Amino acid sequence: TLLHYLTLFHFSRYEARQQISLKLDPYSHIIGDDSVGNLSIFSHAGGSAEFNSLAFLNKVREVLIVTDGGTK
Repeated sequence: TLLHYLTLFHFSRYEARQQISLKLDPYSHIIGDDSVGNLSIFSHAGGSAEFNSLAFLNKVREVLIVTDGGTK
């Protein structure tokens, strides 16, 4: 789908800017303070709630994946 291609394009551009090297800790982007999940949470403008952009994009992907019958 279009969303998959846009996501792949975004991450390929992101990875292209990184310097290629051996990773001593291959899980640094998954676990910890600088993990993808931790960095995907933003404070709401009002300050009382948090917005998880990763969960939001997952829901968008879920809505876009439709079978031939038109329903999930």
